[in-house]
Amino acid sequence: MLTKPHQLIAISQHPDYLAAAITYFSEAFGIPEEIYRDSITASLTTTSTLPRFYVLVKGTELVGCFGLITNDFNSRQDLYPWLAALFVSEKYRGQGLGKLLIQHAVSEVKEMGYPSLYLVTDHSSYYEKFGFEHLGSAYGLDGPARLYAYQI
Repeated sequence: MLTKPHQLIAISQHPDYLAAAITYFSEAFGIPEEIYRDSITASLTTTSTLPRFYVLVKGTELVGCFGLITNDFNSRQDLYPWLAALFVSEKYRGQGLGKLLIQHAVSEVKEMGYPSLYLVTDHSSYYEKFGFEHLGSAYGLDGPARLYAYQI
């Protein structure tokens, strides 16, 4: 799906990227490294399909990321899997890399056998162009967020 020089790396299959991925996710979202260290490290040994974390690499630089998780810290605990922590570094935006990450997430979820993929966001029109349907709101610690679903 990706053309060189970009590589999409599943941390569970390439644990040598663990430390760099933890730092990248943490810096991208301003969340303490301990949270990502715990969740990404646990994803390396689980026998479950989730959670899974991915990084997009250009050369030796991490330029994007996302996770597939069971819990995105919101009121809709009946729904999963969640597309979470989707991020592309600012200098690489506008190149279609977000679309590639989303397409890969959908492909992974389909391969895992799930019928849908969910996400919450503050963005109001980004995900619709990739086939996500706005379902309403989900509520988290910061208040309501837009809830989306992609039917596999």
